[in-house]
Amino acid sequence: MEKENTDTSYNTPLSRIIFQRIKKNQDFQEGLPFRDFMEMALYDPTYGYYSNPTSRKIGRDGDFFTSVSVGAVFGTILSYWLEELWGSRFDSGKDFVVVEQGAHDGRLARDILEALESRASPLRRVIDYRVLSPAEGFPEIEGIQVVHSVREARAKQGVFFSNELQDAFPVHQICYEKGQWMERGIFAGEKEGELQWRNLALPPKLREFVEEIEAIHQPDQTPEGYTTEVCPDLRDWVSEISSLFEKGTWLMIDYGHESEDFFSPLRSDGSLQFYQDHKVISDPLSQAGEIDITAHVNLTHLMRWAKEAGLELRDFTDQHHFLTRAGKKWLLELEANAGLDSDFAMLTRQFQTLTHPSIMGQKFKVLEFER
Repeated sequence: MEKENTDTSYNTPLSRIIFQRIKKNQDFQEGLPFRDFMEMALYDPTYGYYSNPTSRKIGRDGDFFTSVSVGAVFGTILSYWLEELWGSRFDSGKDFVVVEQGAHDGRLARDILEALESRASPLRRVIDYRVLSPAEGFPEIEGIQVVHSVREARAKQGVFFSNELQDAFPVHQICYEKGQWMERGIFAGEKEGELQWRNLALPPKLREFVEEIEAIHQPDQTPEGYTTEVCPDLRDWVSEISSLFEKGTWLMIDYGHESEDFFSPLRSDGSLQFYQDHKVISDPLSQAGEIDITAHVNLTHLMRWAKEAGLELRDFTDQHHFLTRAGKKWLLELEANAGLDSDFAMLTRQFQTLTHPSIMGQKFKVLEFER
């Protein structure tokens, strides 16, 4: 990671808009919860970082890497996984609906469909691929239907999957200072457009998370200044997304930790990160809308709330084990054609990047639920 960017110019349009909103709204006179700032910074319809999925580059020339940006291998292996799942668990006589959320510019969807097409998979003839995208502006892609709500995406049977979606959900930041828990917030400074950090009173809805943290930390082990993130929005999302299918499989891939590790006293700075051009940004308040904001996912919460929503955990592993298992057939075919395929070396490198423990293999966790 390159040296951090410490710009404090407070000059992005969205930073100034947030400044004015805090100044004018009586509810925010004490400060705006960081969760609300993060939601506006990422999803404001006009200035939010994700407001136009085609304007944010991913990969070497963008702000961050994803498994999709490594190359087509990720989508190819998922196409084999979908094909096997369709044949073993679902009624092959009916349309097979696949719903992807967090599809960015649709590259993964294209990779999956092209992989099915290239090997003349029978799944290609019946797959109904739907991208769940609440924002307008998603590119038109042949064979892909864009839907704007879970209600539009619902089907009798199908598969839902997301890749690096939950890490961009708005989170509350809480901290422990001078013997009490506080919520981190944003305050409008004296200078026009200037945003500053400020601690706020802890709202009752976050108390359950504090109790969970205190059950993990031994008495007097919570360090002064301890900071972490909690995401109640994740519970609401799981409840809604679980209603997609009467019979289905839900696959979620992201980076995160289980609660005992997530809330460990050793993780006293939390996991919130701000990125631009692969650089860590130390002052996100001045560059709202122009930087990526991300936080690790609490996987214990995800599993707990999925169970409450009626989903059964089928598998919990890392990306290395998932892709190695799901891609077994592809790997055998690749090896068999090693001397004939001019792309053999490139495809092998992509697979190694995706699965190597020190690169992406252990960083990303894979959770598979079913009903």
